[in-house]
Amino acid sequence: MPESASATRPETGPADTGRQSGDAILTRKCRRNAFIGVAIMTLTGGIFVWRQAQSDALLTRIHHGLVVCATGAAAAAAQPLSLTAAAQAATGTASVTPPANGPDPVVASAPSMVQLDVMQDPDGQLLVREGSRPLSDALMASRHNRELVMLSLHDTAAKNVVKVIRATGMRHRVILSAANDAGTRDALKADRSIIVAIPVSSTRDEYAAKRLAGSHPFAAWVPSDASPALFAQAHHDASAVIANSPRLLSDPARLQTFLNQPVDIVVTDNPSRFVKLLDGG
Repeated sequence: MPESASATRPETGPADTGRQSGDAILTRKCRRNAFIGVAIMTLTGGIFVWRQAQSDALLTRIHHGLVVCATGAAAAAAQPLSLTAAAQAATGTASVTPPANGPDPVVASAPSMVQLDVMQDPDGQLLVREGSRPLSDALMASRHNRELVMLSLHDTAAKNVVKVIRATGMRHRVILSAANDAGTRDALKADRSIIVAIPVSSTRDEYAAKRLAGSHPFAAWVPSDASPALFAQAHHDASAVIANSPRLLSDPARLQTFLNQPVDIVVTDNPSRFVKLLDGG
């Protein structure tokens, strides 16, 4: 009599079934734990990168002290600007003192900033006049040095410049400055998060700049000898207040009056001299 199929089939008792089920559960559990571990590490790394980017963002950095923006030959040097001496001077100098009702105008962690002129060669490549190098290289160098950047567009299309800014991860560390009203409008349309500098020389100009920018963040570029009322209005309406350094930097009284205004970014072609004057030199 032939043996039945049930007789030749390997017997599997309750213990074997439980062991196989347990192995399957253990495998799923290991995979789940591994997935959770990778997710936690990825999230932690992402948070660190985000926090680092936020700490370098322009609006965060200007709220921690006065930003000195180097222009001309000083910007071409592409050297990070140390303001440690100026930070000490802001609290220990008789000729130049901090504002009575505000934070020290300069702090040790104050960042550097460079103003670069953007131009386009016959082949369509975007360059910066300072150092005659590609815009992408200049922005990557500033990112490495943790510098902020102001880009003067002149006749360069803002949308093309913005593409390079995005590619280099500098959207929140750059200010765009156009040569005319049309360029300013183009810069405002090119990216909703990049700050655009708008020159204002009167309260009426400031109101017009605010209307032009709408909900877009903008920086009011105010003359160094503007009235306190204009400085105050610009500080109220704009994301940042920019001003060229006073020409008579050797006049401590004038420099003191200037520093008492709510200025966030000072543009100067001689940043070392500006810092030295803050140090009482």
